[in-house]
Amino acid sequence: MTRRTMAAWFAAALAAALASGCASVSGGGGTVAGTGKPSGPTATPTAKMTATPTATPTGVAPSTSGPAQEFWPASLDMTSATAGWALYAAQSPAGTASQPTLLARTVDGARNWTDVTPAAARTMLATVFASQALDPVDSEHAYLAVSPATQDTSTTPAPAAVFATADGGRTWTESAPFTVDGSVIQVTFADARHGWLLTDAGLSATGAPLPWLYRTTDGGLHWSQAAIAPPPGEGGPNDMCLLLGVAFPTATTGWVRVGCRSGDYLAESTDGGSTWAVQSLPTSSTCGPVAQCQLFGPTLSSGTAYLTVTPTTTASPSLLASGDLGQSWHLLPLPADAEQYPQVTFFGSDEGLLVPTASQEAFGTVFYTTTDGGQTWSPVPQGAHFTQLGAALDFVTAQDGFSWTQAGDTQGSTPPPLYATTNSGATWTSFTPEVTS
Repeated sequence: MTRRTMAAWFAAALAAALASGCASVSGGGGTVAGTGKPSGPTATPTAKMTATPTATPTGVAPSTSGPAQEFWPASLDMTSATAGWALYAAQSPAGTASQPTLLARTVDGARNWTDVTPAAARTMLATVFASQALDPVDSEHAYLAVSPATQDTSTTPAPAAVFATADGGRTWTESAPFTVDGSVIQVTFADARHGWLLTDAGLSATGAPLPWLYRTTDGGLHWSQAAIAPPPGEGGPNDMCLLLGVAFPTATTGWVRVGCRSGDYLAESTDGGSTWAVQSLPTSSTCGPVAQCQLFGPTLSSGTAYLTVTPTTTASPSLLASGDLGQSWHLLPLPADAEQYPQVTFFGSDEGLLVPTASQEAFGTVFYTTTDGGQTWSPVPQGAHFTQLGAALDFVTAQDGFSWTQAGDTQGSTPPPLYATTNSGATWTSFTPEVTS
């Protein structure tokens, strides 16, 4: 299920050599006063669909209630104003011991969390360089992809597994064993049966391309290689191209965003990810060797794909929309102060939110909402200013949203607070969540 952008805005900005923005909060606990917002591109919600695993549950999350643990979020994926999922560490990542990234779920607006890590996944995540990816479909359904590793890089295929739950993490179905090349980056499903797993595989020791995309047609029970050859248009070894994320609105049509030193580009597949062709975009004439472009998205909402295109040499971004699976794209207007890297999220065909973001700067002090599909935008002055490195946003409607600081960018031994808003950021309330087993 594609709920989020092709790659998290924050992670994509880092991979594309952009600063991830700053985010330290001005203000204390309770309702925060001030102006502004976090910085650095982050992931945003898109279409949510229910996918139902079909296998017999094999992994059961811990059922006993243990003592409360600290909550150091690596990601936050709310599926509603009350329910959601998060990858987290139970202790400060700044400590000397390596901390595994675990999975938790909330049903009270992110205030309290329950650890729902599958037992088999917990063992895999205990390795030093384990990688994981989460696809939160709704409050009950989610997919967790895991691959253990004991070294940072390797040309040897590593074991992998994808876990699925249909009851909020109380029980899990584990896929048949398979192996992947590279670390797990993203898992996403278009419907209950068709899903894809993206890795950061590059070249083998002999220089041959390695499989980078895997797919399932039975709800995640079995996975096979979908793509090996690099997407067309990818530059040479010195271009430092990275696969930043995939989005599949249907079982056959999808996009992969590739970030290179020479700029980003979008490739499209119409056969479920086996073959790819460079996607032509209306703004491509403004991008080139001189004015390189970066792409964010596509995000998917109510059958429409949205893509932000930003020339890196200017602060004049473009917002593109396609309602026909990429056969045509049209421009949507943006507010004058959308900044260079605006984060745009739609919740259905009409309602949307825009967060102005500049390179190496905090989010703008004014957000914008739309109720007519992006034809017009209304300003919402912000009631908080987040300027610490690693701040991120997750909105589930144009009004209801959350902000947090990613664990890897926090300092000290105190977990960072979370912030919630019900009025598009006009006011924010802070709280410090806990996790129980």
